[in-house]
Amino acid sequence: MGVEVRNRVIKGLFSIGTSSVISMVLGFIGVTIRARVIPEEEFGVYFLLVAIAYLLQIIADFGLRLSAAKFVAGASDAQEQQVLVSNLLAFRLFSIAILSLVAFAAKPLLMSLYPSELLAPLFVFAPIMFATELADITLTSIMQGFLLVNKMAIIQVIASALNLGLTLLFILPPLSMGVEGFIIAATISLLISIVLRLWMIPARKRLALDRGVMHRIITFGLPLQGNDLLTFTFEKMDVLILGMLMGPTQIAYLEMAAKIPSYFRRLYYSLNSAVYFPNMSELLAQGRKEEAEHVMNNFLRMVAFIATFFALISVLFGREIVAVVFSERYMASAPALGLLMIELAISMASTILGIGLVAANHPAYLLLINLVTAVVSIATNLWLIPIVGFMGAVLARLASTVLANPVSVGCLYREKIRVSVAEYLKPILFLAICVALYLGLGWTSWPLKSLLLLLFISLSYAFSVFGSKDVSAVLKTFRFPARQVI
Repeated sequence: MGVEVRNRVIKGLFSIGTSSVISMVLGFIGVTIRARVIPEEEFGVYFLLVAIAYLLQIIADFGLRLSAAKFVAGASDAQEQQVLVSNLLAFRLFSIAILSLVAFAAKPLLMSLYPSELLAPLFVFAPIMFATELADITLTSIMQGFLLVNKMAIIQVIASALNLGLTLLFILPPLSMGVEGFIIAATISLLISIVLRLWMIPARKRLALDRGVMHRIITFGLPLQGNDLLTFTFEKMDVLILGMLMGPTQIAYLEMAAKIPSYFRRLYYSLNSAVYFPNMSELLAQGRKEEAEHVMNNFLRMVAFIATFFALISVLFGREIVAVVFSERYMASAPALGLLMIELAISMASTILGIGLVAANHPAYLLLINLVTAVVSIATNLWLIPIVGFMGAVLARLASTVLANPVSVGCLYREKIRVSVAEYLKPILFLAICVALYLGLGWTSWPLKSLLLLLFISLSYAFSVFGSKDVSAVLKTFRFPARQVI
């Protein structure tokens, strides 16, 4: 990897990464409070609404969350960027209006599938959640195209802090609005985020709809649209199945176990989209394939090490984490937390490979990859959920992620893009060794479990998962310029 590209990637990682960590900490505080105030069944209904809103987002997106960033970043000049922004904004407003009407029309069907007394009065929030989330995602993608990493980081922190403050205001006494207050707080913070993003995008906010321009963008994005629908099948279909077969409380157990992995996933996606994807797109567009391969494989190595380290922490200290963050009411989620963090580590590697295919102008492969994931996910969910409840959904996520990863590798090899599989298999192997020792020896004390963390770090260093160059690069990021003596 060239020095210039490496420094830009590392600076971007720490800029957006720092803001994402702050947002993650604020989110943890909010989740901790909500878990103690809002009953499990209400939480389950909220997560069901989130799944419905997410489905509407996927249907209305047309692959723009990735294609918008790619086209804006690849524009030849500011005038072309202006045309793209105007068309993207107009198309997004139109798609939000149409899908909001569809959502209200589909209410009777959803009420028949999920006959919860709590869902009916809250359903009005589903289209609102869908509209604000999708608008924010689209504007984020446009900012990614302009490489506005620092401004994105600032908005992320502002929105997270505002969300936490409003959540505390609405769900605690004297208002005590419950899950309704939580939804309103999230919506207001998203609206503020949307306004800030519109203000910071360096283009006029005109609305124009050019069929030729949108045809080019949507043609590229349609395979991504199909991919997103399959991704929804993998990520949220288990919530819909749990709601129909087991009820809202089981959804709450699954989603609380998935909450910490979801924060890490959000951090990872922000790094991926704001740093990794734009740099990969630029390098491949310029024909610098070897440098792009170095970027991809270095990302694999760094992400795999960090993700597996936190997965090991979740396995070793899962009960303690659940008790502190969510309360004793969700202790049944502790085993699921460890498994979902392991799934996340494998999923992160697969996403890096998939984004590499998109950056290389081969988005159609993602349909194949996610088709495998979706088929395995649906089959295992329908099989295991009636038997073991929400743990069936956890096992289904892990199985589908593991089986789909080799497909991603095969697609990249087919396009002659070199993948260093060992870069992410080594830390996963070391994770398996430490978990096997933990289960076999039955260690329960903090000092003994901490020894396993040291063993993982030692093995990773000894087998070059990370090295002195990585440490030096990180330290340089925090180095302040020397003061001049006058």
